[in-house]
Amino acid sequence: MSATDAALEALAAANRPEQFTVMDQTMRLLAASPAVTHLVVRGSFATGTSDRLSDVDLVVGVRETDYPAFTAAHDALIATSLN
Repeated sequence: MSATDAALEALAAANRPEQFTVMDQTMRLLAASPAVTHLVVRGSFATGTSDRLSDVDLVVGVRETDYPAFTAAHDALIATSLN
């Protein structure tokens, strides 16, 4: 990698929107659950038109038999794991 490429990569990393970090953490956390069948990013992040003010549209597929337990634990899981 050239010095210019390294400098550009460092600049891009320094200016990476915080949503990417939150989205990555959330997707890793949810993907670890055997109840989750699908994770789909939609909206501006999916189309590459997001900016620093964009929200993250994430669709989570959950096994029907696991849905009640998953939804019961969801808020506590997110509050404790993504803070």
